[in-house]
Amino acid sequence: MSGRRFHSHVGGASTVEFGLTSPLFVLLLFGLVQVAFWIWASTALQHGANAAARCASVNKTICSSQAAIESYAARHALGLPVSASAFTAAQTTCGNQVSATYPYLAFATRLGMPSLAITARACHPA
Repeated sequence: MSGRRFHSHVGGASTVEFGLTSPLFVLLLFGLVQVAFWIWASTALQHGANAAARCASVNKTICSSQAAIESYAARHALGLPVSASAFTAAQTTCGNQVSATYPYLAFATRLGMPSLAITARACHPA
């Protein structure tokens, strides 16, 4: 009789189910946060490149040299902690082109995964 009561007792089932599913939920949550930060970083880098390419074509007083264009791009990267050395300004056939590469260090890099490189390129006619 006591064997039957043991098999029908479900007192700790919720705890066991939570223990089995919570690591997957936390992993999914961290993954979503990392994807959101990656989207923000790529958008910020692209915005900095767009703003600098436009500045190089439209505002010759502020963006008068290659170094000025690159620092302008870094300042307009929407809060992304990127230095001016991540940007490269050049005069190409399409006009003033600004390119950027930023190493995105996700949480997964601490687990041995490789880092992702975010790239951006913008060109504005001169």
